[in-house]
Amino acid sequence: MVAFFATSMISCSEESDSSSSHSGSPELANTVWRYDNPSDSYYYGAHVTFTVSFGATNQITFRQQVNDATNTMTGTYDFSSGSGTAYVKKTEGEDQNEYRISFTVSGNTMVWTVGHDYTLTKVQ
Repeated sequence: MVAFFATSMISCSEESDSSSSHSGSPELANTVWRYDNPSDSYYYGAHVTFTVSFGATNQITFRQQVNDATNTMTGTYDFSSGSGTAYVKKTEGEDQNEYRISFTVSGNTMVWTVGHDYTLTKVQ
């Protein structure tokens, strides 16, 4: 499961440049979004939880938990007209590649595309 967990993030596009100039959104500032599935078919029935947290300006944190394995990525994001891109790096380990993850927001629903589409709900 750990090997699958590690390779699941590779499905994101890699970005090699620094992303400190990305703009955030007042609409997403200080919000938290969550996906929680106790038997996710994409992860072969594992309990999967995604949490996406937006900071006050353009910061973003993506936490992926598959059973007991946790992967946290932080970075910045761009957002405009309901669509955005997160530019994140893992906070631990040797993989320091920057990943681009696309997402859309409509009301209290976010579609987060990492491997395939996940529907997250606004919780804060």
